[in-house]
Parts: sequence; C-alpha cells; structure tokens
Amino acid sequence: MDFNQLQTFLRVSEYGSFTKAGEQSFISGTAVMKQINRLEAELNLKLFVRTATGV
Repeated sequence: MDFNQLQTFLRVSEYGSFTKAGEQSFISGTAVMKQINRLEAELNLKLFVRTATGV
C-alpha cells in the first residue's frame, strides 16, 4: 500500500466515481480503478460496491 493509493481511495470516496476522482487527480478513470483494485487485492477485501452510476 502506498500514499497514492490512499489518496485515490479518499477521492473516490468523496466523489463517488472513479472518473471524477481521476479528473481531480489528473489521471484517467482506468488508472484510478487499477489503483483501487491493487489496494483491494493487498487488503484482501472489497472497498467499494461498483454500480453503473458510480461507487
């Protein structure tokens, strides 16, 4: 786990969307999703419920 993953987690929590969190971090929504996926794998738990309208 690194600091960037934690910052990304907080942004996703705040904005409720990988895309919006990516815009705030100046990275793509896909990059955000990959960071969250790695964090979930490291922690061995699901952090977000993903839906078509957000998280």
